[in-house]
Amino acid sequence: MIDNYDVEGAKVCLDNWFVTRNAAEHSKPNVSQVVEGTLQMDTIHGGIPCAWRMVTNLEEPEELVFKIQGVASFIDLPPFTKYPGKRARAGFLRQGLTITGFGSGEFQKAVDGIKIVDHVLKRNVPVPDAEPLACFGEIDGATTLHISNRFFSPRRLVEGEAAVNFAQDVDPYDILRKLAGSDFVHTKENVVTYERIKSIVDHDDIKFDPASPAVFRTGDVVEVQFTMMLVPIGKGGRPPYKTFPVLRSITLLEDTFSQKAAVQSIVGPKARITLKRDAGNWKETEETTAKQMRKMKI
Repeated sequence: MIDNYDVEGAKVCLDNWFVTRNAAEHSKPNVSQVVEGTLQMDTIHGGIPCAWRMVTNLEEPEELVFKIQGVASFIDLPPFTKYPGKRARAGFLRQGLTITGFGSGEFQKAVDGIKIVDHVLKRNVPVPDAEPLACFGEIDGATTLHISNRFFSPRRLVEGEAAVNFAQDVDPYDILRKLAGSDFVHTKENVVTYERIKSIVDHDDIKFDPASPAVFRTGDVVEVQFTMMLVPIGKGGRPPYKTFPVLRSITLLEDTFSQKAAVQSIVGPKARITLKRDAGNWKETEETTAKQMRKMKI
């Protein structure tokens, strides 16, 4: 993480946010609800690009957007200030982040929920064709979760899907737009929204404002919204299959802990360094006098 960071304080804050956001009736479901069995969900093969996706019901299918709260331990977000590479790499460029719960029980429950969703999705393909989740890691003994989304989709996989413009905050220097070329396109499937808390009255009365992706820092407490899809990763759209959490939005919930750590690193106690300095002519005079004394005859 970062120096001078109040891990225990952030963990308590995170658990409080889990309680607050779980109680919000008109918000996206927290992925921890999957563990509790209170979330109705099913799978469907469709969408653009075509993949196995989680939906709320099969009669009027609506893709499930999950949420999870965590502390950002790694951030890879726009904007780009210089060209990241050759045009051929445009299809691999991503925006994303890694979050952790510092061992929080609620965070671990959400992680278990993601594993259950992965299991449900993979019931649609033969066991030998399914690869394990690769979005989890570890930092200081605590589980981490990485979620991202591509900036571009291959045109051949999203035929008929309209291109959308990059938000000004995401591509202020027009770098991404120029990278797309003729083989890739930025569609609504690639859009990630950024927000921050404006005001809080209670768990059902929270107002949000749009935010620039540039405001997010390591150590911020955030809410991440994502979908999950099972896609073929073999050549030509063939097995094996792999489940990916796809980033849809990031909301800044609390920046107090990252701010305090940054300030402490600037104004906190620092080791004192004593420097030797030979200034003035006193030493030269002293040495000359000593030589004269040695030459004196008594």
